[in-house]
Amino acid sequence: MATRAYCPEDDQGLRLTAAGDQLRLSELTGGRCIRFPRHEQSPPPSPATTGLNAHGLPTLHSNPMIIADSIAFITLQSPALTDEAITALTEQFNDLAHNSDIHTIVLTSAHPKFFCTGLYLGSSGSVATGAAVEKRFAQLKGLFDSVDQCPKTTVALINGACFGGGVGLAFSCDIRIAVKQATFTLSEVKLGLVPATISKCVVREWGPALSREAMITARPVRAAELHERGIIHAIVDDLKAGQQEVNKYLNFLRGGAPRAQSQVKELVRTIAEDTAETYQTKIKEIYIDMMGPSEEAKLGLDAFRKATKAKDKKPVDWVALLRKNRTKPKL
Repeated sequence: MATRAYCPEDDQGLRLTAAGDQLRLSELTGGRCIRFPRHEQSPPPSPATTGLNAHGLPTLHSNPMIIADSIAFITLQSPALTDEAITALTEQFNDLAHNSDIHTIVLTSAHPKFFCTGLYLGSSGSVATGAAVEKRFAQLKGLFDSVDQCPKTTVALINGACFGGGVGLAFSCDIRIAVKQATFTLSEVKLGLVPATISKCVVREWGPALSREAMITARPVRAAELHERGIIHAIVDDLKAGQQEVNKYLNFLRGGAPRAQSQVKELVRTIAEDTAETYQTKIKEIYIDMMGPSEEAKLGLDAFRKATKAKDKKPVDWVALLRKNRTKPKL
């Protein structure tokens, strides 16, 4: 039986000892349920691979990933975005974008108090200059674009505070679930900086008025405020409740066709960001593909017709349906 859900009654957790290892939970749990990695304090980091960010927190450079039942769980090992961390996370999202076996990506953090503290400025607190500015800009844009434009549905489980680029990372994801104590601080102006690379996603998701006010005041914006505005999709008491809420969304997402979900993302992004001429073209393009019908639409309509005739009318499980279709012998 395929793994399906997080099971709070069997919450033993998994502790990853090798960063970057890919594990199949279905093998580890005997196919019973998905268990999130337990958020534990890591062993003392090696000075050769770490530094301290602006908040005095250690910085690590690789993120363990667990793959189970068409879901990829990525855990940020460090709250700071170092050059190495940016590169590693970008590569993970780009690889997953082209993996047809992956339906959904869940992003969270291993740190007990922070989700992501933004760009690592180095022990001296200096910023890049000269040619390094262009490189840094390309790095950051590549990261946020890889998350924002990922064809997979992305879920951020925000377990703590976000600062600067960490806010951009969280709101590049499609679905945001936050613990009630989480705050979001666009703190760049305090350092004489501007949240330039994250502005596209933040303004699109928060709206111009709140974005401008939060950027120029650099005040902490509480999760409850964003939840009231529909910007955070669910707010929970603690991490365990957050994991359960993520699981609810994962079950909802199984009921949707992944290519159609990807096209919805592209459509909304185009309408929000581009000209009327551009998005009208995109609407027509997607409509024609859908009514073709696409291979996915054929599968979905066939499954719907079968379900209407069945006594037990269960919703379509697209993960199982596509897996079955891929393994069906070609005649």
